[in-house]
Amino acid sequence: MRDFSDVNILVLGDIIVDRYIIGTSDRISPEAPVPVVKFEEEKLVCGGAANVAKNVEGLGATAYLCGFVGNDNTRIFIQESFDNTQGVFCWEKPTITKTRIIANGQQIARIDEEDTAWAFSPLMKEYLYAVLPEIDLVIISDYAKGTVTKEIVDVIKSMDKKIIVDPKPQNIDCYKFVETVMPNKKEAEEIVGRELELDKPFSEESNESFLKDLKSYTECNTAVVTLGDRGLISYNGDQYFKVPSIEQKVFDVTGAGDTLIAVYGTAIAVGIQHYSALEMATRAAGVAVGKPGTYAVQLEDLQ
Repeated sequence: MRDFSDVNILVLGDIIVDRYIIGTSDRISPEAPVPVVKFEEEKLVCGGAANVAKNVEGLGATAYLCGFVGNDNTRIFIQESFDNTQGVFCWEKPTITKTRIIANGQQIARIDEEDTAWAFSPLMKEYLYAVLPEIDLVIISDYAKGTVTKEIVDVIKSMDKKIIVDPKPQNIDCYKFVETVMPNKKEAEEIVGRELELDKPFSEESNESFLKDLKSYTECNTAVVTLGDRGLISYNGDQYFKVPSIEQKVFDVTGAGDTLIAVYGTAIAVGIQHYSALEMATRAAGVAVGKPGTYAVQLEDLQ
C-alpha cells in the first residue's frame, strides 16, 4: 500500500454534520400513526466536504478543510474534528445538519436544517491564496448548498492546481478545464442532456460516447460517472474504463460518494495511475457502504 503521509489535500465544499438520534420503538403513538422512539444515544458525524476530508485523513494524508459552518454547537464539533480548520469560516446561519432518527436499527425520518444563501467570502479567497502553494491536489465536494462559487474555483485554477470535483449540474460551468469530474448517473444525464443506456445492445459503445460528450462539455481531462452498486465508468481521452463494484452487503450508502472521491483524489495526488486509483476508490466505497451511517474509511480497511 502506498504511503500517503506526505500528501496535502485541500477539500473545499459544503460542510455538513450528520446527526443520528438512535433509540428503540415498540409502539405507535396515540397522537398520530408514527412510532414512539425511546431515546438511547445521539451521535454526530462529519458529512459532505467534512466527510471527504475525514476519508483523506483516514488514508494518512493531510486534509485542509475549507467551507462554512454556523455559529452553533455543531460548529464546535467540526472545529474539534480537524487539525487544520483555518479555512472553516463561521457565518450567521446554522451549520447544515441532517438529523436521522433511527429506531430498532432502521431510519424512520430525516430532518434537514440548512440556509444555503452563503455570501462570497473575501476571507476564504485570502485563505486559498495563502494555503494553495502547499497543496498537492484540490477536491471540491459540491452539494449545491451555496459554498462553491465561480469566484472561488477561479482562484484555485489561477494557482494551477489539479481539481477533482463531484459536481452539481447547476454549477457545472464553474468546473470547465478541471482534472476530473465525477458526477453520479442522474447528474451526468442532466449535464449531457440524454440518458446513459446501460442495458441496451452495444451499451459499451454508447457509454463511451456519453463519456466523450461529458468530457467535451466540461473540457476536463478525465470524465467519471459513478453508478452505485454497478461500479463506475470513465474516459480519460485515450481509454474507456469500466470498474465494477465490489461484492458487499450494503448496510448504508450514506457518504459512499464522499469516500470514492476522497480516495481517488488522494491516490492521484501520490501518482497512482488513473485505473488503479479508480479501483482503489471503488474498494473503499464498498467498505463504506458496509458500515452503519456515515463512515470514513481508514487505511487499514483497504490493507
